[in-house]
Amino acid sequence: MRLGLRDLVPPLVLKGQRWLRRRASRAQATAAGQQEADYYDRVYGQSEEYLRHYADSVYYPSWTVLVDRMRRAGCQRILDVGCGPGQFAALLHDAGFTDYQGLDFSGRAIEMAQRRVPDFRFAVGDAQKSDLLGQAGFDVVVSLEFLEHIEPDLEILARVRPGTLVLASVPNFPSHSHVRHFTSAEAVAERYGPLFEDLRVDAVRLNARGTALYLLEGHRRG
Repeated sequence: MRLGLRDLVPPLVLKGQRWLRRRASRAQATAAGQQEADYYDRVYGQSEEYLRHYADSVYYPSWTVLVDRMRRAGCQRILDVGCGPGQFAALLHDAGFTDYQGLDFSGRAIEMAQRRVPDFRFAVGDAQKSDLLGQAGFDVVVSLEFLEHIEPDLEILARVRPGTLVLASVPNFPSHSHVRHFTSAEAVAERYGPLFEDLRVDAVRLNARGTALYLLEGHRRG
């Protein structure tokens, strides 16, 4: 019996591939760049993607890698910048993490996140202005699928307290609300390397067509 690729790939992965292809196609037609909070309020309120369990998210493979790295580094106190509707927070909660602060400028996202993980703390706020990034109480600052959406990505990372571990992800694909995307790990390192003592960049593929996220890990340079 001959099996094709579709027979071998789980249905969830195939659904994720179709979602990413549609997303990339829309982005090529209408690349709008940085959006305001009300745009994300609408997106989070209308998209089924953000209502799914974290294990059903197309980003789940990259999130599990980051959870492993946080455990390896002994992280306990977490600040999640651009936390969105709380899917990654729910994964952290189920993985046993207890000290978590989420920050997002979308009020809709924060409402969804707080309902999803009542035990965690969430706040509506602008990462360009929030005092949370410079506080000494966090072991790690996480920023997942966020930096590509904003013009002042370097300025925001520069506000993280020196010496703090940073874990982040950026895409290799365009989207309607992306300001930028990256074609290689070297391009990621070139942009963000000056801000870190020991930056590591790894690619995590999300599907067989090469759609991927680049994972950044490093300590903010003093």
